[in-house]
Amino acid sequence: MVMTHKERYLTAINHEEPDMVPVDVSFLDMIHVEKITGKKAFATGGGGGGGGIALTGEEMEMDLNEGMMRNQRLLNEALQKIDCDALVVSDYWLYPEGYSHQYLDENTYVDQWGKIYRVRADVKTTYWIGGIINTPEDLDEYQPPDPDELCYDIVDYTVNEAGGEYPVVAWCHAGSMFPYLVRGGIDKLALDVYMNPSFAKRLIKVIAET
Repeated sequence: MVMTHKERYLTAINHEEPDMVPVDVSFLDMIHVEKITGKKAFATGGGGGGGGIALTGEEMEMDLNEGMMRNQRLLNEALQKIDCDALVVSDYWLYPEGYSHQYLDENTYVDQWGKIYRVRADVKTTYWIGGIINTPEDLDEYQPPDPDELCYDIVDYTVNEAGGEYPVVAWCHAGSMFPYLVRGGIDKLALDVYMNPSFAKRLIKVIAET
């Protein structure tokens, strides 16, 4: 019996034998999504990485949710075209309503968490280079995003798109990652724990309680 994508995926997860091994690409870099769909996508973190989409020129003022919805539609389309067995969404791709990045220059921006990213528009990717928390004073001014203000439209869209045919895999990142990401490196946070434990504890607490 030929299984649906969802049946195949869930059968394997339950340690039973499906009709064939399910294929889960999870993330496709946007440069590959463009080639598969033949449609323009926005640059985003490689392998589904954080930092969201990168915009250039007049696009910089765009609501990130609008751009992310475009990428999500194209990702879903690409995964279905290459006959994957699951669709995917990521918490890295959720933004407050009306949100736009703070650009430090045309190729560098700060995301909603305070992580600093650089853009490689030529290969449709972005990469993390640092964070905005460098001193206790920076932490005094720091305001992480409110989960209640995030827009979940891409999740709703993908669940509807999947219907009964596909499972939807949700990539949810642990809060323990973000203290070192906004600090600019796990090495910096490790040194803080040793040399300035009160600062490290306060940073971790702010993120944990978000």
